[in-house]
Amino acid sequence: MARRATLSRAEEAPQAHACITRAVAQRSLLRIDCRTGHLVVEPHAYGLIKGGVKVLYCYHVPSDKAMEDGEGWKLLRVDDIVDAYPLSQHFSCARSGYRSGLSALNMKLYCNL
Repeated sequence: MARRATLSRAEEAPQAHACITRAVAQRSLLRIDCRTGHLVVEPHAYGLIKGGVKVLYCYHVPSDKAMEDGEGWKLLRVDDIVDAYPLSQHFSCARSGYRSGLSALNMKLYCNL
């Protein structure tokens, strides 16, 4: 079982940062628990946007028990994430539209594909 990284408003916790960066580097699917449910995502980029807000740019993949807001690109504020952990499944390459979406965000990157 993968190690969980519990996140909170104090998202600077080293285990949270390490969990997300490792998932991006290893192209591991990542389960993200939010206050409203959970998502299974392909993490593509992690960094800062305007105002110093930490965000995860990811592709939401369908899963049986995931939130019902549909497949597609998501920009998640790290401080809204309650829990995150990598799954054993991996994805092989960046999704279509990744580069154009990333450039529009003007992120200062910690890591990306």
